[in-house]
Amino acid sequence: MGREKIKSIQDLRRRARQDGGLEVFILLNYGVKSVKHISHDGVRWHVENYIDSTMQVLDDVELKRDTNIIRALEKRVLIVG
Repeated sequence: MGREKIKSIQDLRRRARQDGGLEVFILLNYGVKSVKHISHDGVRWHVENYIDSTMQVLDDVELKRDTNIIRALEKRVLIVG
């Protein structure tokens, strides 16, 4: 699919429900990337954080509150890897 920015939460949800999810990265300061695998089962988000091999299962509120994914989306630095 190439490297393209996720445009909205709806775009992220649609992509996360296809083909077992998607790999994304968040561009951080100094060119550092935070890489994650995100999928959505229709109710909850499943986020695997590659940096520490942790898995999170979250609803929409928790995704915004407990991760930096929505903030990255709003800043246009959430990229499909």
